[in-house]
Amino acid sequence: MAKSIPQAEREKLRSFRAKFVSAFKHEKEWRKLRQEWNRFYDGDQLTSDEKRELERRGQPAVVFNRIKPQIDAIIGVQAGLRVDTKAFNKKAQSFETAKFMSEALRNVEQSNEFDEEEAVAFEDILKGGRAWYKHETVFSDLEPELKTRRAFPEDIYVDPYFRQDDLSDCKFIIETIWSDAEDISELFPEASDYIEELCESGEFLGLDTADPLKKDASNDQYKQDSDTSAYGEMFYDKKRKRVRLCTIWYRKPHKVVHASAEGLGTIVITEYGKKDIAKMKESFPDVVLWNEIKYSMNCCVFVANKILEEKTDVRDYDKHGKYPYVLVPGFTTDDEKRIPYGYVKQMVDPNKEINKRRSKAMHLLNVSGVISEEGAVENEARTKEELARPDFFIKVRPNARFEIHRNLELAQSQFQLLQEAKNEIDETGVNREVQGQQSNANSGKAISRRDEQGMRKLRKLFRNLRRARKRVAQLWLDDIQRFWTNERMVMVTGDEEAGAIVLNQKVVGEDGKEHIVNNVAIGDYDIVIDEAPDTINLESEQFELLVQLASNGLPIPVEAIIESSALPNKKKILESIQSQKQAMAEQAAMAQAQGQPPPK
Repeated sequence: MAKSIPQAEREKLRSFRAKFVSAFKHEKEWRKLRQEWNRFYDGDQLTSDEKRELERRGQPAVVFNRIKPQIDAIIGVQAGLRVDTKAFNKKAQSFETAKFMSEALRNVEQSNEFDEEEAVAFEDILKGGRAWYKHETVFSDLEPELKTRRAFPEDIYVDPYFRQDDLSDCKFIIETIWSDAEDISELFPEASDYIEELCESGEFLGLDTADPLKKDASNDQYKQDSDTSAYGEMFYDKKRKRVRLCTIWYRKPHKVVHASAEGLGTIVITEYGKKDIAKMKESFPDVVLWNEIKYSMNCCVFVANKILEEKTDVRDYDKHGKYPYVLVPGFTTDDEKRIPYGYVKQMVDPNKEINKRRSKAMHLLNVSGVISEEGAVENEARTKEELARPDFFIKVRPNARFEIHRNLELAQSQFQLLQEAKNEIDETGVNREVQGQQSNANSGKAISRRDEQGMRKLRKLFRNLRRARKRVAQLWLDDIQRFWTNERMVMVTGDEEAGAIVLNQKVVGEDGKEHIVNNVAIGDYDIVIDEAPDTINLESEQFELLVQLASNGLPIPVEAIIESSALPNKKKILESIQSQKQAMAEQAAMAQAQGQPPPK
């Protein structure tokens, strides 16, 4: 049996569990909806009852998935955008330091294949309305490497009351993972008894009416089911002997008091007593006292009945205490629940109607009604079977009423409503140009304008994507200045050439000793994200215009025409033309010196 734990740890565990349960309950509806949105994207759009009804009718369970092509087209637009991350020195003291920092950021971006991570995150916000990045610094042979990956949205639980996309008002973030009990015991052998007890008995500090877990988790503004009987299932799986491993990150504010005066400079006096401050005021009558709020980022790994690892102020070099997670938001409902959602949500209802209207229309075309006098046919059962055949033949007694109704008007109405549902999805998504379908535009400029019109619907999502990328780059910048202190070489990639530069270069000083010139830890930087869309259509039109002007006799230099073309080797062609002109100029000069006519 596991030993009892101290009261302080017991209370902390109760607080952590209550935070997790509160976040779990708040996002329960969103997580259920997110599963439905993913199913609709994958084409799994019929419920079990609908499939059984179709089977009863003898109809195939056909789904017309118009959501996936729309979402894939939007994903393709994002993949075609070129993005550059750059650093600028806010005080503009040195262009070179900003250049070094920009190359350092680009190196981290490439080493993490961040464009690929961003593409997956973009797919997350299109489907579920929310994506996450997770950042960490790992050390290999004392060399720091900055690692940033897309985190699984279903593993992240966040403070229900946060509102700011930059998480500046977020109290906590919890990342969880289900793990085999024996694996956790291997990682934390000192807690193996607690892990075993949790799996066998499901006991964690007594879940009774006095446990704050029951009180704190149910008394929130989101009036959901307050039943605590299933709380244990959130933390352990008794049948499979698995445990939910939780890592909570939370911030704490601290007030830092500064004093500034001529001759004193700026010093921190947070720990000064009243007598020390009074004495300082006597010595420096013009002293100014001012406060600054700094945040410490704390981390704790726990299971339901034991804290496994705890770290405080893990980013002591960051006064803002930024989370190692970055949120990529999509859309959010404007109510107290603030449920995230993406583009798929707007298409679910129209696609449901498409499937139902088509199924109903097909059913009406395949069945018919009969109005008949009693005894009009010899065998009613045989007559029903014959009516189901396309080439039916039915004998009717003379002068008996027997009318067949095919429901064609109702079927036509269903098809009209079906077309309206298709149009609704097309209006919700992007236009034909963005989807790569044939366009009715007749020029490159017109195509470019139609592309721009189709992109307007996506601007908010692209803006959120770039803002998240900027926050990721800020984490990189903080850690580069903190940990990149040794000499290192990074590759520089350009449009025409590639090379390398050395960061934090070793130099020999006047004392004959080697020193590190730290050129990535100097200055206060801002991050700028440049986005350049594909402009191939507009460039093609400009090239055609220049060719047309030249053919009409206007003196357009051939170099200008070649420069605006899409030729892959145009640089070499321009160099060849320049060489020929230079050779002809030299020949002309020699001929003139010899009194001969210039060569033609």
